[in-house]
Amino acid sequence: MYEVILTRIFSAIMTYHFVFIVASVAILGLGLGAMDIYKKMKEFPQTNGQQIWDIGIRSVVFLGFALPLLTLFFYKLPFQLLNFFVYIALAVLPFVLGGRFLSCSFSVLSKYSYLLYFGDLVGAGLAAFGVVTLLNTVNLIRLTVYLGEAILLISLLLNLAIIKKGSRRKVLAALGGVALLAVLAVSPLPEVLAREFSAYRGIPKMIGLLKLNGEQPVVEYSSWDAFARTDVVATKDPNEKLVLIDGGAAAPMVRFDGNLAGVKRLKKEAGYLAFVPEKPRRVLIIGSGGGIDILLARLGGSEDITAVEINPGSVAAARKFSDYNGSIYDLPEVRTFIKNGRTFIDTTSEQFDVIYLSKVMTQAAEGTGYALSENYIYTHEAIRSYLNHLTPDGRLAFVLHGPDDLSKALATVIAVLKESGVADEEIARQVLIAGTPGEHHDQEVNYPLLLVKKAPFAPDELAAITARLNKAQLQLLYLSMNSTPEQLLHYGKIGKTAATVVTDDRPFFYNVGNTIPFELYVLLALVLHLGWRWLKHATGGTVKNKKSLLLYFGALGVGFMLLEIALVQKFVLILGHPTLAFTVVAATLLIGGGLGSLLGQVAAVQRVLMRRRWLPAFLVAVLATLTGVAVPWIFSTGAALATSKTTLTIFTLFPLSVILGLPFPTGLRSLKEEGREDFVPLAWGINGWFSVIGSIIAMMVAITAGFRMVLFAGAMIYALLAYRCRRGLLGL
Repeated sequence: MYEVILTRIFSAIMTYHFVFIVASVAILGLGLGAMDIYKKMKEFPQTNGQQIWDIGIRSVVFLGFALPLLTLFFYKLPFQLLNFFVYIALAVLPFVLGGRFLSCSFSVLSKYSYLLYFGDLVGAGLAAFGVVTLLNTVNLIRLTVYLGEAILLISLLLNLAIIKKGSRRKVLAALGGVALLAVLAVSPLPEVLAREFSAYRGIPKMIGLLKLNGEQPVVEYSSWDAFARTDVVATKDPNEKLVLIDGGAAAPMVRFDGNLAGVKRLKKEAGYLAFVPEKPRRVLIIGSGGGIDILLARLGGSEDITAVEINPGSVAAARKFSDYNGSIYDLPEVRTFIKNGRTFIDTTSEQFDVIYLSKVMTQAAEGTGYALSENYIYTHEAIRSYLNHLTPDGRLAFVLHGPDDLSKALATVIAVLKESGVADEEIARQVLIAGTPGEHHDQEVNYPLLLVKKAPFAPDELAAITARLNKAQLQLLYLSMNSTPEQLLHYGKIGKTAATVVTDDRPFFYNVGNTIPFELYVLLALVLHLGWRWLKHATGGTVKNKKSLLLYFGALGVGFMLLEIALVQKFVLILGHPTLAFTVVAATLLIGGGLGSLLGQVAAVQRVLMRRRWLPAFLVAVLATLTGVAVPWIFSTGAALATSKTTLTIFTLFPLSVILGLPFPTGLRSLKEEGREDFVPLAWGINGWFSVIGSIIAMMVAITAGFRMVLFAGAMIYALLAYRCRRGLLGL
């Protein structure tokens, strides 16, 4: 739960690259904490189970107080670039404490490893469900107070369960902590503290850019939810405010009093060309943001506008300022849907005269990865779906950020049209590109419009568009009336990116170089270095005789993360929203894994597992492969129409999730059987370390080979692990 809270805070002030780095290094703390316990046990071999347990309890108490205090610090510290290192140093602390407690628990109670792992996974799964609801209803400060209170209550119950001589002081201390946080939890103080997000006093994201440009932005409204932080920012232009999603992705909110004559200046926008010359009867706007695109459609004469916005905070903010924007989302001509644009277009049967997407980019950092949640709206499959939902003379319009976006979008459009059987000459007559280019061809293009018709542009349409271009003082980049097909194809190579087609399997539309970002290499090197140094420190340099542990528990960490990340991405399109996909998939894998671990506690099952330690990993490999192959078929059958997609997702993933709960506690139980309980903390540490490595590798593989390959790579790791166990080469 705290991982999600950290992601929510940091994604409002840093780009998602850096959020991913901070979160990854923080989670590495789980492994470092476990290795620290192993080191203490080796340095003091006389340490008994009670002393180890006491260390774990103290870690829980510190954790309970650390969560709200650190959250408050991150919330109030004005952001500067150098704070990045402060964030890493402090964010790792709660996870170190958590890793210490888990390793102490499993060390003392290793014979109950299946039962303990059941509690660990089920608790995490329930938290994955609960955190979404809580983030939508409670501010972050109060939420971490609740979380700290719950943790201190756990420490109190544990102290009461093992009360011995000299433990009364610990019980009283835990009771005092519970009482203190309980008072804080019901007081108005968290609300007071949460009113000002002082991180914005620095120079984060769009706020920082405005400040560097000499403006004095004022945050007039803000809200948090499970998807993003939404802000309405006033600038020096009284006729326009900015709606920010997670501190970036600025969407204009225009002053509007209901009279279209007052906003005629918007006809100079390149996007207005999508509505020239004829009045489009039905318009679909994907990513309607602050509502400016609705005004463009109204200026174009449309009286049937469908506005689809993934972020509920953007629509709520627009309605909060209804006096300013003329109740833009509640005009009689407008139907509003809080939904993922891709899901809407894939599930509707409606046909539109114009489908319009303007600079759609949420910048909302997901809990599972590196991709932006809206990337699926620019893929080959998405564009094919848009064209299928256009009327015979309809238009698909993209307003893009610059040449790199234009390059990918155009290459993908060309690929879709070719796949549909349209010849190059015809493609050239169905595409128009307009914007404000630099003096030379390779210079920045400011917000180009890519306009695609389902049928060739007619001469009168081109004449009207050319006239509007002249009035708006825009320049023509490509127009079929005076350009050749070769020139159009040449525009697929502008900017820094090659003419790359974006697909659902590799939806990284905003990955400029189509390569693994440098930050991921740095992060991987950092995690490898920190983990290796800490492992050598914990083992006193005797790593060589721990190869079996490193291989077994490291492979489990990497394999599990590959499967989880691939499955979450696979179900984003099925379930229609990244937050819902993360919640349902992660919770199903965790709770199902917990039930599988509980199954392993049954004596008969345990005997089978101890004789055939390779079996759980083998079953995971088989079920993961079958899941990857079967999911598209399952959700395309009649069963998908008759069943809730969430329910069907849970049932589809449940067999795999149950078996995923067996390999890790089986390894811990094996250590107990072989009289090597002292290795349990080290096993936890290695698994936590390699889980972080696995999440980084998953994104690297996805960027280069796609999420399908990530899933099969995870299955392959489990298959190889089963083979090695079958050969008896692990010593487990």
